[in-house]
Amino acid sequence: MDFQFSVLKGDEPTLAEVIAQLERDLEMSGNTYRFKKSQAEDLITELADELKLIESKGQLSSLVYRVDINMNKVDLEQFHLSLSVLIWNRCLQKVWFRKNYD
Repeated sequence: MDFQFSVLKGDEPTLAEVIAQLERDLEMSGNTYRFKKSQAEDLITELADELKLIESKGQLSSLVYRVDINMNKVDLEQFHLSLSVLIWNRCLQKVWFRKNYD
């Protein structure tokens, strides 16, 4: 899969801010998780693995709703990895908007 994870540079949100946002969204959807990786592509894979666990608990729809993901954009052949990329990019967008418009 081609990772379409937004590159962080300049005055854009830091990766730590995006991680914190996603951890809050996970917690608010009933899933506590702390990321261990520090590189964008590793974080995408780490979240994809966590999404499998969240789905097995029947809590995936809550997270998708909380993060506000358009499920029509998910590649069904690589479901968890594709969803992970969309979630990361949406969290980046949330943090960027908050930094620039609050």
